[in-house]
Amino acid sequence: ALGLLLVLAGLATWLDPRRRRAIVPVVHAPPPDQLAIAALANLRLHLPGTIEAVPPFVDAVSTILRHYVEGRFGLRAPESTTEEFLQLVATRQDALAGREPELQRFLGTCDLVKFARERPAPAAVTPLIDVAEGFVESTR
Repeated sequence: ALGLLLVLAGLATWLDPRRRRAIVPVVHAPPPDQLAIAALANLRLHLPGTIEAVPPFVDAVSTILRHYVEGRFGLRAPESTTEEFLQLVATRQDALAGREPELQRFLGTCDLVKFARERPAPAAVTPLIDVAEGFVESTR
């Protein structure tokens, strides 16, 4: 009888929902390069058609590239100014080493549109996607 009582007490404890641990599923996020390539492909479907659409387009391309760099290399790219970001890139010894001039041209073009209010024709900024895709592909 004592054994049966112990078994029942153990069973009650085991079945108590408060003692069960939640099973947390493991979610694997896609790698930063895949996220960036997908985001750029999506952006390519929404090319600017007017001069007014150029600034948000340029900002989106720049943001995608900065988030890629943050995810791939651990740099706080989205929160950094272009100058701060390029200084961090200049100190790297990984796939970013030597990429500072390329990034300076790309981000400089983006900054002119975002901050200097330069308004190039819509067709003139669409190659930024090609540059961003090339950068992602070459630094995977």
